[in-house]
Amino acid sequence: MVYRMRGVLRRARGFGQQRLILAAIGLFLGLILIWLPLPWIAGLIIASIACGVAVLQPAFGLALALVFGPGKALAWEALALIPVDPGQILIALTFAGWALRRLAERHIVVPLSPVTAPLLVYVGVGAISLWGAVDPIEGLMELFKWLQVVAVAVIVLDVSRHGQLTWIVAAALLSGVLQAGIGLWQFELRGTGPAAFEVADGRYRAYGTFEQPNPFGGFMGLVWPPSLTVAIANLRRTPFGELRSGLTSVISKHFITSSVVGVTVITGLALFASYSRGAWIGSLAAAAIMLTFWPQRRWQGITLAAVILTILMFLSGVGWLPQGAVERLASITEFAKASDMRGVEITTSHFSVIERIAHWQAAVSMAKAHPWLGVGLGNFEVAYQDFRLVNWQYGLGHAHNIYLNVAAETGMIGLAAYLYFWSVVFILTLRTLATNQVWERTLAFGLLGVWTHLCVHNLVDNLFVNNVHLYIGALLGLLSVLLERTGVARRTLQRKAEDHARLQDKGVRVNRVMVVDKVQRSI
Repeated sequence: MVYRMRGVLRRARGFGQQRLILAAIGLFLGLILIWLPLPWIAGLIIASIACGVAVLQPAFGLALALVFGPGKALAWEALALIPVDPGQILIALTFAGWALRRLAERHIVVPLSPVTAPLLVYVGVGAISLWGAVDPIEGLMELFKWLQVVAVAVIVLDVSRHGQLTWIVAAALLSGVLQAGIGLWQFELRGTGPAAFEVADGRYRAYGTFEQPNPFGGFMGLVWPPSLTVAIANLRRTPFGELRSGLTSVISKHFITSSVVGVTVITGLALFASYSRGAWIGSLAAAAIMLTFWPQRRWQGITLAAVILTILMFLSGVGWLPQGAVERLASITEFAKASDMRGVEITTSHFSVIERIAHWQAAVSMAKAHPWLGVGLGNFEVAYQDFRLVNWQYGLGHAHNIYLNVAAETGMIGLAAYLYFWSVVFILTLRTLATNQVWERTLAFGLLGVWTHLCVHNLVDNLFVNNVHLYIGALLGLLSVLLERTGVARRTLQRKAEDHARLQDKGVRVNRVMVVDKVQRSI
């Protein structure tokens, strides 16, 4: 009896100590909150709730990371003393929550996809390139970014199997519309802005929270294709009789469709307001590819794209398009006059063109000096001082051409791996277009537009900045979902199993049973 009482007292004492500790922590936090401004208090409360939700519900955490990820540049500028990256914090908590949940469920199998395998090849080459890198820390940070792309794609595929894909799609569209709204306010309503961003009629180029118009325009170019196709997919589900009943009825009964149409319109306007030539060209290429592959007969799509291009050229010729936009688009021809920038006079009219070409030359020099594995992943800016042109003392962080940047950092092997990855992505997307499932086929068209814009715009820029890689990872995960639902993934993996079997017949020691079993378990 005495020992039992002692145990009770000990537990009571322990419970009391816990309460005292919690009370002390609460008092400490309360004193901190008292001295903080009200916006900081609200921000801390919202951030705490968001972090807790990201751990408890990974799908919602990833959605929050997609929405707040593009705010990285703004957060770093606003909180210069305490640089905070909301996207990275949320994605870290999301991944931790997802991993812990799978461990608790004793379900730790990572879902396989034909998309992630070639991406891991490029990541592996990037890791090897760090062996002789000038700054391995910078390289590890860049490597970590690409690993996040893989992780996000895996999480999207996994949460889709639990019926939580809607959160991801909605967040991707919401992120775009929030950025577009900020950009349009900067362009049309604010009435002021950085002098370098001023355009005709007292307006300023839109840049959202990216702090630069070019990646902002690129992000808009990545948002409008999937939003357009989601809207089309919902409209195709709408009975024709309801469409004839009037626009008001359609909007009231199909709020999601009308909302997505609004996303498409506002992101398209923001794309124009960015005055980003690379984004415009990338979007035109995306639209042309989508129009080409939309009809069942290719010649119809090609004809339609040619007609639209002719109309745009006619409108430009008669002066019915904004003259400032036409002049800026026409200035792209200056890239065709590219030559050695060391002897070219620098003027304000073609400064951005010369700046890009100068960095291209530096990237080519890096690739020539280190042809196989480059100067190391993420080391372009570090190595720039040894390869820069005389007139361009400071590097811009990247080569303003993703392909030259990859060649400079990871050599020809890395460039081959990068091109192999995107070739696989395009091929798998085109295979998905062959499905008879309307919803999946329509979404695949949107992804085809995204990949096209990304690859074309990256000829003059690098869009893997400001946490845009999280968005791209989510779309790669969405492609994996479409592949799985249409059976393309199963057929792809089965073909690999058959290839192994044929090799076995030729004397190569491969266990066919194990291969087929692995394929079946990964689907």
